[in-house]
Amino acid sequence: MILAVAIPRATAQVVAPGQNPADIGRPPRPAEWDREGEEPDARRYVAALAGLKPRRLAPGASGVVTLVLALQTKGVLLAGSEFQVTYSREQQPVRLGAWTREQPKPSERYPRFADVPVFDDTVEVEIPVQVDQGARHGSFPIRINVTFPVHDGASGSELGTYRNSVVCSVEVGAPLPRPTVRRPAESGGDRSSGGDPAVGGSEAGAPDPTTPGAPAPTGGDPIEPGVLGGAAPADAASGAVEPSRGPSPEPGRGATWVWAALGALVLGLAAVFLKRRA
Repeated sequence: MILAVAIPRATAQVVAPGQNPADIGRPPRPAEWDREGEEPDARRYVAALAGLKPRRLAPGASGVVTLVLALQTKGVLLAGSEFQVTYSREQQPVRLGAWTREQPKPSERYPRFADVPVFDDTVEVEIPVQVDQGARHGSFPIRINVTFPVHDGASGSELGTYRNSVVCSVEVGAPLPRPTVRRPAESGGDRSSGGDPAVGGSEAGAPDPTTPGAPAPTGGDPIEPGVLGGAAPADAASGAVEPSRGPSPEPGRGATWVWAALGALVLGLAAVFLKRRA
């Protein structure tokens, strides 16, 4: 008599690259979870940017590295949350000092945190740095590690923990030239602006004292155009001061010379005409 025994057939299970075999058959986990039991990664809610001021340091000089953490989408950082900034103090040829952070303030974007100090836009961290005196010229990277929890600005629930290692390049070289600041020229008691452009920008009615050959101003009334000197001596009878002017022709003398010239011309033309008729 032959007995039929059913032998269970082994089934092959395919494991995807990077997948834990123990997770086969379980519902898929969110992609932002790195490992089972670890809180989700919140790097998608934060954008990091680091820069040096000034952008180039000479050997032995000091500056400030500014780390800007821009909170995106709906992420906020609560004032009481744990905020960690860690780095090596000696990253040759750069030495880093103690970091500082700006103060939070009540949110104007999310009503839930209208009366609670939070960061709802950016978080700025400043780190003083100094370059060694004997450092060679070049670009040197420094690494800064940042960790803090991110919360939802609308609901207040925790979205995950932001962990990132930010790299900032410190450029060492010749010192940057200082920008030239032009200051306006200081004017004395008299104003030099607002004058007639035709007389060099000085006040109307007064020649520019900086023009070569211009008369020096006196302490009396302003010099009129065409006046060569200051005030003339006072008239003994009236006491009035008349401006001293150059010699001027007598009234009517110019007109007399004009008529005399025209008469001579007419007489000359008449003589020529009579001579040709004769």
